Amino acid sequence: MVKQAVPSAASAPTPTPVRATRATRPKTGGSLSSTDAVEDDRVVAPMEVDPPKPKRAAARVAANAAAAATPAVQVATTTIAAPRGRTSKAAAPVPATSISEPLSKTAQKKATAPTNQGSQTVSYHLRARKPIQVAVARTSKTSSTSSNGVPTTIRSKRRAAEMAGENTSTSKKNKKKARQTDADDADDGDYEDCDDDTAGDGDDNQDSKKLSREEAIGEALLQNTTLTTLDLGECVIDFKNARMQPIAAALVQNKTLTTLRTRNYIDAVIADALTQNTTLTELSGYLDANGARSMAKALTQNATLTTLYLHSGKFGSAESNPIAAILKQNTSLTTLELYGPQIGDFGAQAIGEALKSNTTLTALRLIGNDIGSAGAQAIGEALKTNSALTTLVLNNNKIGEAGARAIADALVCNKTLTTLSMYWCSIGDAGVEAIVHALEKNTTLTSLNLKNNITLGSGAQAAIPRMLQVNTTLTELDLGDNRLNSVGFQAIAEALARNTSLTTLSLAYNAMELAGAQAIATALKSNTTLTTLDLDHSRSGDAGAQAIADALRQNKTLTTLQIGTAGLQAIGGALAQNNTLTTLNLSMNPIDDVGANSIAEMLKSNTSLTTLDQLRFKVHEIAEALKQNTALTTLDLSSNDRGLIAFNPIGAVGAQAIAEALKQSKTLTTLRLNNNAIGTAGVKPIAEALKVNTALTTLELDGNSIGDAETQAIAPALVQNTTLTSLKLGNGVLGKAGAHAIATVLKQNAKLTTLEVTARFVDSGVQTIAAALKHNTTLTTFKLRDMNRYDPEFEREMSEPLTTERLLPQVRNPHGFGLEKALSRVSRLFMRENIVDSAGVQVIQEVLSLIKPSKLEIRFGLDDFGAQVLATSLKQNSWMTELNLRSSQVGPIGAQAIAEALMQNTKLTILNLSSTQLGDAGAEAISKALRVNTTLTTLNLYECWIGSAGAQALAEELKQNVGLTSFYLSRNSIGDSGANAMAAVISQNTTLTTLDLGKNHIGDAGAARLAEALLRNTTLKGLSLWYNEMSEAGQRVMAAARSQNSALDWLNLSENQPPN
Repeated sequence: MVKQAVPSAASAPTPTPVRATRATRPKTGGSLSSTDAVEDDRVVAPMEVDPPKPKRAAARVAANAAAAATPAVQVATTTIAAPRGRTSKAAAPVPATSISEPLSKTAQKKATAPTNQGSQTVSYHLRARKPIQVAVARTSKTSSTSSNGVPTTIRSKRRAAEMAGENTSTSKKNKKKARQTDADDADDGDYEDCDDDTAGDGDDNQDSKKLSREEAIGEALLQNTTLTTLDLGECVIDFKNARMQPIAAALVQNKTLTTLRTRNYIDAVIADALTQNTTLTELSGYLDANGARSMAKALTQNATLTTLYLHSGKFGSAESNPIAAILKQNTSLTTLELYGPQIGDFGAQAIGEALKSNTTLTALRLIGNDIGSAGAQAIGEALKTNSALTTLVLNNNKIGEAGARAIADALVCNKTLTTLSMYWCSIGDAGVEAIVHALEKNTTLTSLNLKNNITLGSGAQAAIPRMLQVNTTLTELDLGDNRLNSVGFQAIAEALARNTSLTTLSLAYNAMELAGAQAIATALKSNTTLTTLDLDHSRSGDAGAQAIADALRQNKTLTTLQIGTAGLQAIGGALAQNNTLTTLNLSMNPIDDVGANSIAEMLKSNTSLTTLDQLRFKVHEIAEALKQNTALTTLDLSSNDRGLIAFNPIGAVGAQAIAEALKQSKTLTTLRLNNNAIGTAGVKPIAEALKVNTALTTLELDGNSIGDAETQAIAPALVQNTTLTSLKLGNGVLGKAGAHAIATVLKQNAKLTTLEVTARFVDSGVQTIAAALKHNTTLTTFKLRDMNRYDPEFEREMSEPLTTERLLPQVRNPHGFGLEKALSRVSRLFMRENIVDSAGVQVIQEVLSLIKPSKLEIRFGLDDFGAQVLATSLKQNSWMTELNLRSSQVGPIGAQAIAEALMQNTKLTILNLSSTQLGDAGAEAISKALRVNTTLTTLNLYECWIGSAGAQALAEELKQNVGLTSFYLSRNSIGDSGANAMAAVISQNTTLTTLDLGKNHIGDAGAARLAEALLRNTTLKGLSLWYNEMSEAGQRVMAAARSQNSALDWLNLSENQPPN
């Protein structure tokens, strides 16, 4: 949807033309060419656009004719490339005087925001998937107004038709006729263009704008007859608020909804609805004291609710009494989970007392509740007499050894409990030993989780194998992260050779070592019951992995294996012969090219593996293998949290490769691409693949900044696709256009049963989607998560014009972080295609010029668009010496803008871009700035997703750079090839004094080159190579070079070890 604002401006002489920037299509991968954004001193004419689609031709021709009939206006444009890889050609700016019709009241209000630009009239053309045209129109007239003097703007294609002199009904007829005429030429199946919907044709869309979120959701629940699960996350105000009445009223009448989840407080309004509702079986939310009492009262009357999840909130030990009362009186509740409320020992004792008489509760989960030994003892006493409970979870409570002994005593006599989880309960060696001894007598427990309970001593490590040889009922055992050593592994392996009941075993995050791995491998050759084995992060080394691989060639029962990267070549070779393993998990592990190629080759011939999890390396090789594979049904390429591991996301290029494979794959049914920064350029090929793929049923694209442009790209494919039943989209700003795209899918798609959307909703997006639920007849599970933690005041503020007058008080407040909020708001307004305001981007520039900060730190709230805004100011900056943008969402496009600014800036000395998403393309852009800039002395690119290509580009320019003295490149993935490039820098650069290359997967080969370079360098004072992959031999080579270099003051080689 296109929205433009042309505010009024005072008359003034026409100024000289301003410098213009011409932006080209941003690349989806690789380097950013120097021609990607070049400057010249010409006055740029409005850019040409692609020929309009046939169905839009009539309105556009009419609009252009109207524009041609107006007086000429001199226009200078500045184009800022759109964020997140949006690549469509830019729309031509519309001269201000071409508008002749009056606006609606809302449009008038938005278009008349004050401006400090004097004679300049600023028009912003914000269009999804297209660069921003910032047009500065100059005319001798006072302002661009309609015949009645009202400032004008373009709001939609409907307005374009009105500009041409057509009335609304004529516009609609022409639009309908054009759509009908060109239906055969459309390439998106039966998908109805969402832009047309936004014009106001649908009554539901118009009505939804008048409703609150709660009212819209309530109406949807009254009319929808298929939805069974609704997860509202933080999309509504606290459930205790009176505004929740529409949803509560709907719950009374709705006859299909069985599960309702929220991340807000539940109070009397919803609790009262439970007394009349007869279908809801699961409820999840937060409680405070009043909510606990209301819930307790409601559940004395409700006879259908079976599952209640209560999460962290204003809920302590005193509020646990009403919950305990529920257990004493209610006869339908079977599952109760308290996740986070600090009920303490007092609350646990109250619940324990209630368990003595309760005969219906089968699952009790008390997680992170600050329960100590006294509370655990009360629960243990209750277990001795309770005959209903089958599942007990006490995770993340410091119950200690005394609490563990109490639970162990109960296990000796309890005959109903089948699942017990005591993860992270600080029970220690004595506590684990007590539990294990009890299992020698217990005959009902089938699942036991003792993960992360500090160091297990010799007593527990001896007791566990002994229990496994005696116990015949336990099927699942988790001993992960307990510092088991090779002796413990050997004892457990010996027991596995005799045990005939255990099917799932986790020994992850322990010190297995070679001896332990060989013992486990021997057990696998003879064991015939184990189906799932987790050895992740167990430090077995290549030889240990080879032993496991040899066992896989003989083992005929193991179906799921989670293992680190050591010896992946051996594992891959074994899986080429193994025909029983169905699941392989390689999560959170650095995998080299040899191992990756081995896995890819295995996929081409393996006929049993159906699930491959957390595989984010050599994506092109994996994609090619998928074209030949005929067995794999689940592929997880999701990227882990950046703070845990330094892996590059697959990005748009990787998504394109996977999309090509999807077009041919006939077996893959589940694909997860979460947190991979694929952007619009990656979503488009995935969408095209969905049009022809007939096998995929589940697709997850969460954490990929799926906003309006991306949603519009995938919506037509979802309408055409006939197999996809589950879809997850997330982590973008979703405005009017995106919401209408989802609404269109809900109205037209007849297969989708599960939909999860996580976004920053604006422009009544939630209401629009809720209105579509009235017509949907297939969706059964719907999750709607608002990342803004919904606040109506915030949404109202977001829709108001952004002005310097509004920003300055915030910026000058030392506790307000005003500038960060300002940039974030401008960015979000752009992303949802709203009118920024009459001055828009220049507001930020004015604020910067007024406060003139010498040091500026903007974290978290900044993305590519905000970086572009900031970069524009940096070009003329004469005051700022230090800029810190760490932990922001700046990517290659933002890096390109900052790099261009650095080429002109002569003041900035410190730039921190750590923990951003630059990637190789962003690094190459920065490198070009280093070729020209001579004032920057410190550059921090820590954890920026930079690989060997980016490192090589940076190194090439650093050889000649004469300004930089400190360079931080740690926690990236430059490898030995990147280290070789940096070695050349050390040899030739004469100004660098500090270089940090820590945690970059640098091995002995890279160390050898760096050592050689050190022998020639005479200026470097400090070199950090911490947490790399050098062997003792490689470290000795570096130490020897250090001893011969008289200039080097320090060398950091800590925590280096070869990969497993």
